Amino acid sequence: MKFCLLQSVQLPEAGAQVQYYKDALEQVRWAEQLGFASVWFTEHHFSRHGIVPASLTVLAYLAGVTTSIRLGTAVAVLPFDNPIQLAEEAATVDLLSNGRLDLGVGRGYQWGEFHKFNVPMDEATRRFEEAMDVMTRAWTDRKNKRPFRAPTPRAPPRAPGAARQPLRSARRQA
Repeated sequence: MKFCLLQSVQLPEAGAQVQYYKDALEQVRWAEQLGFASVWFTEHHFSRHGIVPASLTVLAYLAGVTTSIRLGTAVAVLPFDNPIQLAEEAATVDLLSNGRLDLGVGRGYQWGEFHKFNVPMDEATRRFEEAMDVMTRAWTDRKNKRPFRAPTPRAPPRAPGAARQPLRSARRQA
């Protein structure tokens, strides 16, 4: 049997974030000394239910102060992230921890988080699947230096009444 620690770093007392983070990190160090197999940090946004919006940042810190406990995300909410950036950050934490990262991913479920990020909940599954595809290709595709299509050039915002200038496609300029 393996024992694991799940950390959501809740905030029952407003204004005590620093202490709650310190307590959670100390618990992880104790868990490692006691032989726990892993620690998992949840990701939540705009909520006292969980005050860790960037679990990979916390795990990068823990990679430097622990040696054996596995470090996991529970979960990285893919519809909120740039998949290339998340793939790079996860790879960095995995390197810093000598291969101890367990990357848990999910599509999210809390309406308040989607609403505040201005991401329609009905796009969660599509965004999750697309992010998984991009991340997997970023980690595994050695032949294709461009694992995704270049974005379509868009006209920059302009002030009302400003003269309209033609937008030349980046593909035509290349």
